[in-house]
Amino acid sequence: SSKMSFSAFVRSCRHVPIPAIAFRAGNSNTQLSRCLSPTVSPVAQTHSGHAWIATRGFAAGTSLYDTHVPTTFVQKVVLAGEAAFGALRDPERADLVATLGDTTGSVSLARMHAMMKNDSIGSEILQDMPLIEHSTPLDELQHYPQGTFGRVYADWMNRRGFRPEERPVVKYVDDPKHAYVMRRYREVHDFVHVLAGLGVTEEEEIAIKWFELLQTGLPVCLLSATVGPLRLNSQQRMRLAAEWVPWAVRSSVHVPFFLNIYYERLFAVDI
Repeated sequence: SSKMSFSAFVRSCRHVPIPAIAFRAGNSNTQLSRCLSPTVSPVAQTHSGHAWIATRGFAAGTSLYDTHVPTTFVQKVVLAGEAAFGALRDPERADLVATLGDTTGSVSLARMHAMMKNDSIGSEILQDMPLIEHSTPLDELQHYPQGTFGRVYADWMNRRGFRPEERPVVKYVDDPKHAYVMRRYREVHDFVHVLAGLGVTEEEEIAIKWFELLQTGLPVCLLSATVGPLRLNSQQRMRLAAEWVPWAVRSSVHVPFFLNIYYERLFAVDI
């Protein structure tokens, strides 16, 4: 039997009004394809990630893509330690969180890449390599009809003063294909917020991190999910344990791998 949709599941668990998106969990190859247009948008094609992944060579110390900073294993360990310490002191330092993700995520990124490669939609994303900063112009999405995914996303971003291009770049991932997976992971983070109906309070961010941890296994998510609650008060921690974590656990099971969704093709869908 098919599993419930992400948003329907959220409604049943959270008992709050959350808009319903038009895709269902389960076999993304068949169910998600009903909501996907046959071609990617011209904007996404024009700014294909193939232009970003500019492989220059594979020798040690050689930059493998535009933003790549070659590092040795020892350098990665040092960077990870410094980034973890700094992020614990100041969780708002997105650059440190990104560095920690880059330097500790190799095993998880390989698994995430395999999950995308083995899915029809995910493999298409890997081939097209769309970049959110190019394929989601907020000024255009604001003209979409009220209630569509594109409009809701644009309003969500504009209310908070967020821009798609503000996500930290990938620097220390040594495989260009895995670097794109990490970039995609960071770029769709706000889509998950919108579709789950969650804001950006500390509780809500930690809830999203639990969901991402269970779906990706990224160590950086583990740090955020387990250390983040230390910044909450006792009432918030109790609510996190009683409501948000169970929500994340159930959501991670009842939705397809969230990187196997071609979000850019759903902007016109009424949610």
